[in-house]
Order: sequence, then structure tokens, then C-alpha cells
Amino acid sequence: MGSNLSFEDIQPHLVRMAILENESGQRIATGILLMTGEGDKRNWAAYAEKAALENIVQQKIEHPFSMAPVALIAKYGYEAKQVDRADGLLHVQIKKSAGVVQESKPTEKVQRLKGRRICLDPGHGGSNQNVSPLNPAYKEKDMTLKVALALKPMLEEEGATVYLSRDKDMELPPAERTKKINAYGAELVVSIHTNAGGGNGAEVIYSIYSDDKLAKILLEELCSKLGVVKRKVFTRTLPDNPKKDYYFMIRDINCQSVITEGAFHDNSTDLAILMKPDAHIKYAEALRNGLVKYFNS
Repeated sequence: MGSNLSFEDIQPHLVRMAILENESGQRIATGILLMTGEGDKRNWAAYAEKAALENIVQQKIEHPFSMAPVALIAKYGYEAKQVDRADGLLHVQIKKSAGVVQESKPTEKVQRLKGRRICLDPGHGGSNQNVSPLNPAYKEKDMTLKVALALKPMLEEEGATVYLSRDKDMELPPAERTKKINAYGAELVVSIHTNAGGGNGAEVIYSIYSDDKLAKILLEELCSKLGVVKRKVFTRTLPDNPKKDYYFMIRDINCQSVITEGAFHDNSTDLAILMKPDAHIKYAEALRNGLVKYFNS
């Protein structure tokens, strides 16, 4: 390797011997400039993190190194440049920048659901399994629980207080379920389900005493994240009493409540989506995104 090599000339597939010098030209480390991997897996073999870089510059340590990219060095307020030498090695000189770039302090995450009280209701449980007729390995009770357990920390990270009607596989009759949920004093209940009965896609059910704003937002997010067909949002009343909601998870809840049906587990296309390893995460992310949009609009 000749001395005509430039620092900017370093390519990912090259390995170069290099000398690291301080501003006075004194050798303070010797090592290899190395990048490994291809495509998305491309990465420097070792980074000069801030503490190590400071120690090297101040000559507190002298050791072999794998140099970091110029951008990383600049992030810590240093300049790096190639210095020509006749020994065939690439010499890299680093010094403090004239206008030091201060390392940015991490910004505090905005909690978009701060103060909100939300109850998640994983549908079914225990002997009430709701097994797919197309694949007995799929049980709605398991899927809804996985979604709720994934969603809970997502909402808590956004500042919400989150309650669960169940956090394990257990029998929870309607009266016991609604009594437990009402005792939490939440302002919103999301009852999580997958559908059956002939159809495909997602739908969301809301109360006759609520508007459809939340239901529409959740439906959009479910279809976007899961990649399922958009069916509808709707309400339903008791056949003999049009002033009462049909579903007990809406009718017998003391606050706003919606039922989400993410996809049909008796439809082959939808079931294939639900059977993917990350389906419960996408379902949870869809609900998280929808709730954030609803409470911030």
C-alpha cells in the first residue's frame, strides 16, 4: 500500500494497516482498519467509542485498535485526516475539532398516553378456546393473550396505566370478567379477539352510546399492520331491546369499550397471517398506534 491512499478512500472490503497519531505527529497506536460483512450485515469489527478515543488521544493507553468511521469520530468532536508518509502505511491523525460537536443528549421520550387508564381484555380463556377449524394448533384464547401481554408494556412505555382482565390461561365467565374489569376504574376497555363465522379481514365493534372515531382508527391500524382486508366498524343491539348493546363486553362495562376482531381464524388467508410468528406483535402495535392517535387527536 502506497502513501497516496486517502482516509476517504477506505472501502468496506479493504483491510489496511494504519498508524494513529496525535496532533504532534507522535504515534499513539497501531492497528488495523477493518470492516466485515456484506449488505445489511456490514459492520466495523470494533468501534472506537468515546471513552476509548479520549484515552488514546490523551496517550493514557497505547494498544492495537480497529479504527471507527470518520463520522463516528466527528460525533465525539474530533477531526481525522490522512497524513502522507513514505513507509507504505496509512497514517491517521486525530485532534479535537475547532468547533467541537457536542455529543447530543438523549431526549426524554414523550409519553403520549400519560395519565390514561386502559384495560386490555384478552378474549376467551380456559376451556373456552375457540380453536380454528382449519388448524387445531390455532387457539383464539392463546393469540389474544399473547397480544395483550405484548401490548401492555407498549402502552406503559407511553405513560398509560394498564390493567388486564387475565394475564394467563384461565376460565373467566362473562359476569366475573366484567365485574373484574369494572373494578379497575379504567376509562377505556379494549377486548381483543380474532373472528370466525365465514368472512375475512378486520372489524371493530363499538357501543351504540359512543361515536365511531376510535373504532375507525383501530380498524385502519389493524389492516395496515396485519395486512388484512378492511371489513367494517359497527354496533349491534339486543333483538328485544334496541337500547342495549348486544355484546356483554360493551353492554356491561362501565366505560367506553370496543371489541377488536383482527382477522378470521376460519379463513385460510387470514389464518396464515395469524399463524406468523410475529402476528401478535403486529396486532399489539396496531392497537398501540391506534390508541395513541385517538388520545392525541
